[in-house]
Amino acid sequence: LLLDVPDTGRTLAFGLRWFALIGSNIPALARSRGRRLRASHYVVGGAPAMVAGYGRVRPSWRGGSRAGRGGHRHIQAAAQLYALLYPDGGHSLISLPGGGHWLVAAQRGTVLSQADRVFATLDEALREQELLRARRPGLPAQEAGEAWALLMQAADPAARLAVLSSRWGELPLAFRLFLAC
Repeated sequence: LLLDVPDTGRTLAFGLRWFALIGSNIPALARSRGRRLRASHYVVGGAPAMVAGYGRVRPSWRGGSRAGRGGHRHIQAAAQLYALLYPDGGHSLISLPGGGHWLVAAQRGTVLSQADRVFATLDEALREQELLRARRPGLPAQEAGEAWALLMQAADPAARLAVLSSRWGELPLAFRLFLAC
């Protein structure tokens, strides 16, 4: 789910799929997993544990004037911003302006997997929040209104989604031209 933040030129992405990354070359691992998931965008975050969030933006967005490679809008992962805003951790259930409810959780500056989800109904969201509380009883609840206000103001380069290029796109231009000829 993408929501524009008024008067900022930023867009927040909700509901990314988050996975832990284990290895020495985190950027390469993140790109590789993203290709397997057929994602169009990704973000890497967390410390000391590393996680990556993946999402797919419809081609009309990616290729259009809003998010083309040249005039590319700032799309930021809302859950990563939340993790940066609450480095000690927490969870919130936030009502989104266009409808739906967003459940987010982070611990020690890292987004928890399965904790960046958008629900159509409040009942579904509350059930999932109770499961989260049962799994992580020590995780503090953060006030939803305050968290939303902070998200609307926050901007951090560490939360910006990067375009996931294909393996072909990562090859040097001269080599691609040589192969094409």
